[in-house]
Amino acid sequence: LGVIKDEEDRARLIQMGHSLIAKLQAEAESELGLFDPSQIQQEEFDASGRKKPRTVKGELPVYPSDLVHVRTENAGFSDVFGKLSQQLGFDSVLKEADQLGEHSFSVEEIIRSIFIQRIQEPASKRRSLFHELEQHGHLAFELHHVYRAMDVLLPFSEKIQGAAHLAAANLLGRKVECYFYDATTLYFESINKNDLMGFGFSKDGKFNQTQILLCLLVTEEGLPVGYEVFSGNTAETTTLKTALASLAKRYEVVGSTVVGDRGILSQDNIAAAASKDMHFIMGEKLRGLPKKHVDSILEIQAYTAVGDQESPFMVREMPHPTRGEKVRLILAFSADRAKKDKADRERLLEKLKKRLAKKKKTEPKEFISNKGIQKYITATGGEASLNLEAIANDQRWDGFFGIATDHPTLTPTGVIGQYRGLWQVEAQFRVYKHSLEARPIYHWT
Repeated sequence: LGVIKDEEDRARLIQMGHSLIAKLQAEAESELGLFDPSQIQQEEFDASGRKKPRTVKGELPVYPSDLVHVRTENAGFSDVFGKLSQQLGFDSVLKEADQLGEHSFSVEEIIRSIFIQRIQEPASKRRSLFHELEQHGHLAFELHHVYRAMDVLLPFSEKIQGAAHLAAANLLGRKVECYFYDATTLYFESINKNDLMGFGFSKDGKFNQTQILLCLLVTEEGLPVGYEVFSGNTAETTTLKTALASLAKRYEVVGSTVVGDRGILSQDNIAAAASKDMHFIMGEKLRGLPKKHVDSILEIQAYTAVGDQESPFMVREMPHPTRGEKVRLILAFSADRAKKDKADRERLLEKLKKRLAKKKKTEPKEFISNKGIQKYITATGGEASLNLEAIANDQRWDGFFGIATDHPTLTPTGVIGQYRGLWQVEAQFRVYKHSLEARPIYHWT
């Protein structure tokens, strides 16, 4: 029924709940009520052991054990989300697309229907359309009209994102102060390249198929406010500059903060955020820092304990050794993370031992292609074996992670809290991505 942000919201929702309960009870007791459930709770048998028929209002014989499920229909999605689409301003953009485009179909009706189906039952556009057929016995639109509607809508992408940003600001009752930035790849069942589809680093491991790079901007509450699409061979690190320029062009971002993972952090992106008068919080690759700083970073005695004693969490702040004087390096150590890092490595090493036992006297790269795994292998005299020195060095980093930021006022724990919000966004992004890939995208020539 709503979101509780304070005691006033809580009291209002409780009052609304009691009103609804009273209304439902009144309907159940009126002539409109269907029947009393107690009428079919138990079955009765005659002297011969045959079931006696149960009746509803003396008309319909009912045998509870004979009831079978025929069909489940979800009702109300169109009413609720159709109204939201109108209130949030999306319908006005769709109507503008209808008025300016030269086409015989209704973009507004098609897009609204498709996005409501996506909420109700995530699937491809084709599957969503045929879900309508299953429910209502007819196709509401032609499939090729659905695809063509996307082409008509494309020039209005920025207006749709603008409506989403305005809706987020209105819901929050304030300016958006923090943007989370994440990127993923979407692959095609195709090897044909064009200006957008290309080969690149695939987060799905589909290195032999073309892909695109999708970058998403959301608020700290998880509300999407913008996106950018790049060619599949684009490096993730290079995308933030474009995204921030597009964001600053449309909205007031001065003083806001952008949060991104380790794949985003670079001097160019730091400069891009500064040019828009934005702050940044980004994951740092600690192992990539100069070796002379390693001992200092791993000096656990310099950390301060925070949180509960059952799950030790240690933090530390220091000037960033390479990113400039305004940048701080927030360091953290988590005992839980250390246990996970150790368990992950031991599981991997166990697999490597089995592979090494089967295939020796060969270079590591001949049978292990992952560079992150090759570091655990060494070859002496043409015989591969575990690199004990590399394993011992890896153990030193268990549980440690770092965050770079130029935010002037946030405490170390505050910075870590903001960065943890990115993990929740990434989890949402995986769900969203799964809905996009509910059916593979095919590209035919």
